[in-house]
Amino acid sequence: MENHLTAVESKQIMVLASRFAANTRRGIAAQRPRFKKPEDPDFSAEADD
Repeated sequence: MENHLTAVESKQIMVLASRFAANTRRGIAAQRPRFKKPEDPDFSAEADD
């Protein structure tokens, strides 16, 4: 007995896999520590020549 997927079933599986991957990435991003942006350097100060 062979099991062949129809085009619709294949598309449904692809959509579910895509949702699963997106949710996994979202969960990992939520667990990752957020780094604060470093302060911008002050280029207005005169350079020592």
